Amino acid sequence: MDMKKMLTAMGSVLALAGCATVSDYEKCVDDATKDYEALTGAISITEANLARGYAVHRSSQPYTYAGTCYDYQYQVSYSCPKNGYMTVSEPVAIDADLERQKLDMLRRQLNDATRRANQGVAACQRQYPEG
Repeated sequence: MDMKKMLTAMGSVLALAGCATVSDYEKCVDDATKDYEALTGAISITEANLARGYAVHRSSQPYTYAGTCYDYQYQVSYSCPKNGYMTVSEPVAIDADLERQKLDMLRRQLNDATRRANQGVAACQRQYPEG
């Protein structure tokens, strides 16, 4: 199966992802393509880091804000503290040479990962022909 067919199959799976249940076929395709997806994601992140000249570290930070609470016994609303979370992005220095080496390694692994994903999706299609 070529890359276009695999991506079409993956797109079909994603289109159905909004459904409440996940079929055995979808689970099979997800398992078959997870390494490929992780690898392409790592390549994209590494390319972006090199293009920017730095990495971006994201973390979730808690914060407190004034919210509204309701007392059902007395049927009144009142101001009260609420907790929320926000994503904070911080630049992180990179070693560009190491990032390039990592990118080269990831790209060398891509052909094998693509072949395994294609074989896995084909096996899923044989095992679950109804899709």
